[in-house]
Amino acid sequence: MQEIVRKAKADLRNIRREFEQKRQEQMIAANSDNNLRRFGPAFVDLVRRIEENRARFHECPVGPIGQYVKVLDQSWAPAVESCIGVQTLQSFIVHTANDARVLRRLLPENVSPTIIVSNLRRARYNIREEYKPQVRHLGHCTMLDMLNIRNDAVFNVLVDESSVERIVLVSTEEDITELGWSRLPNIMEVWNKHGERASTRNRSNAFERRETYEMREGSFCQTERST
Repeated sequence: MQEIVRKAKADLRNIRREFEQKRQEQMIAANSDNNLRRFGPAFVDLVRRIEENRARFHECPVGPIGQYVKVLDQSWAPAVESCIGVQTLQSFIVHTANDARVLRRLLPENVSPTIIVSNLRRARYNIREEYKPQVRHLGHCTMLDMLNIRNDAVFNVLVDESSVERIVLVSTEEDITELGWSRLPNIMEVWNKHGERASTRNRSNAFERRETYEMREGSFCQTERST
């Protein structure tokens, strides 16, 4: 009798464990679907196709990139999206050229994201302080400081493709040209919340104001508190 009771309890624990595991998997899947819906139904379909064909890849593709990027301060979301670019946020990362060919065959007719070949097994870059703009003492931060990037491959691509560690964010209009034209080491561009940016190019000072820039929450780059 005792053996039967012990077996029944063990079976019950296993059932509860399996139930909890399935519940967590469903929650993760639902959250992932919510993130993907921002990119449209075609991207949801594409990610589903990738999952169904996972065995055909050396490493499962990562994307769309924007799914793994969140902004820590909502007020900076439009600038982040404008700077990184929708095309990059919608792109996918693959491990090899062969994986890129497999992914292209899976693309729905109405979707053609950029496919970036990058080592998906590489650890997250360790960016040393001497390679970063020294602006914290001035009350500013870099775009990288403003981001929560939940995937190492995405982190590395945003450093390689968008130089997010060298883009400085400033809160006031006065600081943008003063800092952007200062020629301080490691600064590529300086942005403010109005979509204006300043930089030094070919020894000349450059300033750009985007007249069509809208103050809105980024469509593809959600804030940290968003789900």
